[in-house]
Amino acid sequence: MHREAPDVVVMFVSIPYVRRRIQPLGDSFRLRLGGFRGMAFSYDIDQDTFTELDYIEGFEILDILSDTMPAMIQLAEGKLVLDFDSLDIGLDSGQAVTYEEVRRVAQDYWDEFAAKRNRANQALERTADWRVNLLSMTSILKPEAQLALVSGRSAFSR
Repeated sequence: MHREAPDVVVMFVSIPYVRRRIQPLGDSFRLRLGGFRGMAFSYDIDQDTFTELDYIEGFEILDILSDTMPAMIQLAEGKLVLDFDSLDIGLDSGQAVTYEEVRRVAQDYWDEFAAKRNRANQALERTADWRVNLLSMTSILKPEAQLALVSGRSAFSR
């Protein structure tokens, strides 16, 4: 995160599972915050607040907690508050990209992820159904047949 001008801050955000789906390939998004008024970061474990831009680097974003200004962001380490007027999104290659495009690509990723999870769950359900069917088939066998299997004797040995 660095100042491009007194009221403009630029930051790079890495979201690899989204970024690799947008051409040209790269590894991050460039966010340009216009009309930047300030930021505040606080760890979840104490009340100390940090307002220096240099302090924010390498944190993992978990969730966006607000949809109005100031933007409140839940990080793995604590909470970040950013206050600004405008947001321009670009690729690390310099190409501009819209918020709607990034949102659509992210939604497509999570929809595909959910579909894969559902297919895996369906496969597990089919395996469970197969085991239940096998169990029900073995439970209706004649007791003599089960004993013959357990004793290891064949029909010819009787």
